[in-house]
Amino acid sequence: MQFKESEIDSSLKTLQEESRQLVELAEMEKTYASEVVNQLKQIIGPLGATYHVQTAWKTNADGLVSDAVLTAEGMICVTYNNGAVHSKPLESTSSETLLKILAEVIPEVKRVMMEKRQNMGLRASLLERIAREIAKVAELSTDQEHPVPVHK
Repeated sequence: MQFKESEIDSSLKTLQEESRQLVELAEMEKTYASEVVNQLKQIIGPLGATYHVQTAWKTNADGLVSDAVLTAEGMICVTYNNGAVHSKPLESTSSETLLKILAEVIPEVKRVMMEKRQNMGLRASLLERIAREIAKVAELSTDQEHPVPVHK
């Protein structure tokens, strides 16, 4: 009987340690998930795009998911095959679902950001060229003693 008591004591100590670690890990998971959500919202907000994340959901009690979209404001709108639509904040998803969403969203955010940078770069280059050319025209206009008459 003594042998089983030491086994039980050892198992109880292990259970206590595992329980303590589970509590610590759950708190870490919650903290990091919140941090990731807040930072992601800071990134996607200014981009103004929406991201399809339907593969993060396979099924639900309401039926199969036909679409799920993450908005720039950090809301997830889930549309089910039965027509039901549910919206919820990104921060209310489980860590497992959050990781699935991140796996889908991060490459798309990268693509959107690169596209936006390219478009902005093209506009800036065009405006720079126009500014140079228009400065030449303005300089010519101020160099003339007599303004050019406008014919009506």
